[in-house]
Formats: sequence, C-alpha cells, structure tokens
Amino acid sequence: MTNYGNVRYPLTLMMPYRTLNGIFTEFTKIREDNPDAFPHSAPAWPSDSDFLKIARASSGLFVFASNLMRYISVDRPASRFKSVIALISRCTLNSTRISQRPFSLLDMLYAQIMSDIPEDLLPVAKSLLGYYRLLSKGSIFGRGLVEACNILGLCQDEAYDALRKLHSVLSSPSPGNADRDGIEIFHASFSNFIVDHSHSQTYHVDLDQECTNIWRYYIRILKESCGAEIPALAPHRDSVNLHWAHGNDDSHLYDTREDLLWVAQYTLGRQVNLTHVKLMIFMLR
Repeated sequence: MTNYGNVRYPLTLMMPYRTLNGIFTEFTKIREDNPDAFPHSAPAWPSDSDFLKIARASSGLFVFASNLMRYISVDRPASRFKSVIALISRCTLNSTRISQRPFSLLDMLYAQIMSDIPEDLLPVAKSLLGYYRLLSKGSIFGRGLVEACNILGLCQDEAYDALRKLHSVLSSPSPGNADRDGIEIFHASFSNFIVDHSHSQTYHVDLDQECTNIWRYYIRILKESCGAEIPALAPHRDSVNLHWAHGNDDSHLYDTREDLLWVAQYTLGRQVNLTHVKLMIFMLR
C-alpha cells in the first residue's frame, strides 16, 4: 500500500506515481477554480472512495485519465463528476465486457461527452468532426475553421455552439484565428471512436457519407461561381456565398472566396476534368 492524501492505494494499481499525482493535483485545482461549487464548508471532494474508483478506472490507461480530468474540469465539475462515477460503476458491473474490450470504459466516456451535445446540434458536430477526420487523411483540403464552415454551409455561431461541449476532447480556434487554424483533436482514440460504428453507435460519423456531402458542397461552390454564364468561362468569385464572412474588408472577403474556389476546383479536378464538372453543373440547373 502507498499513501496519497488521506487515502491508501494498493501498489498493484497499474499507474505511475506521476499520473496519480497528476490526478490528485488536478482535483485540487478544479476545487480551487470553482469556489461557488465547492465552498470551504463543503465536505472533502472527491471522497476517498470516489478518488480510489477514479484511480482504479484509470489504472493502465493514461488516455482515460487525461480525458476524464478535462471532461470534469471544463464545465459543471461536481455534476460531471457524479456522471463519471455512475459510468464507472455501470462498467465495473459488467466485468466481462471490460476484460474482452479494455477500452470499453473509454468508449463510454466518449459517448457521455457526445451525449452532452444538444440534439439539434449533433449533426453539425458530426459534420465538423467528419470534415477534420477526412482532412487528416488527405482526402480533402482547407484547414481553417472559417473555410470548413463555408464549405459545409455553417454559420459561425452554429459551429461554436456545436463544439462547445467537446472541449474536453478537442480544441477549437478563437474566432480571430479561425481563418488559419482549425479543430485539433487531442487523442487519436477519439477519432477512432467516432468512425467505428461498433464503438460509437449513435454518435458514429460515416466518413463515406461525409465525403459525399463535401463533394456536393464543392459542386455548390462551383455552381455559385458560374452564375448565369457558360460554365467554361472564368468563375466569378464574388458570387460565391459565404456562410461565415470572416473579416470586414473587401480584400479579406475576396481571399476567402478565392480559397474556397481553389479548394473546390483542386479537389474535384484531381478526380475528373474540371470542364466536365462545370458542364455537369450547367446541365443540372
């Protein structure tokens, strides 16, 4: 046994001392940062028994510990901690599932995180997650969040509202930097979770479907740029609709439209002759 705080932990826990120390320190920081939720008169938080549950659940799986602490700390820590303890208790009851699938507890945590997204915003979140997963594979181009939203047809407020509940598993750029920076997923296990239906179930992101949707959005951009002209003529950038008009000056808006048009042309042009794409757009009017 070893002591930590007022709790004695079995030495058989498969967790480095620094990881256990990190969890203990993070809980202390969460309590200090949220005095409204944890007044000095309140009992010690977390309780010794709950801390031991967290330590046991995180044993041998550092990614679970790091995601867990971010999830608790970013919003309503006391409430989220109760949800996590309930999740661990449910998973512990099904010991067969844990032995057969060691990452099942991590899957349950990711599902809990995704369930916090409002139902009407879940399709938006899945579209953005699918976009950046495809981007990481080199299937599409356009890294900035502004560009991603304009391709997907999303407004700025829709994107940030959908991503707000995912800050424990990813970072999103500030609006001022969103023209060049995009979403960064902290750990590959979350990317793998969302694209594997056997793990994510309701929250599965179908990459084939998302890729098809993005191709439709590319064609929409080219169609808008063609206007009423014969499609073989030079495109009109000013006619491309911006769902997120980042910046106020005309030169910035021109660059945004230029980037959108280039990405659409380049991505589609890699697969088929661009003139054929324009003719197809013309015929579909």
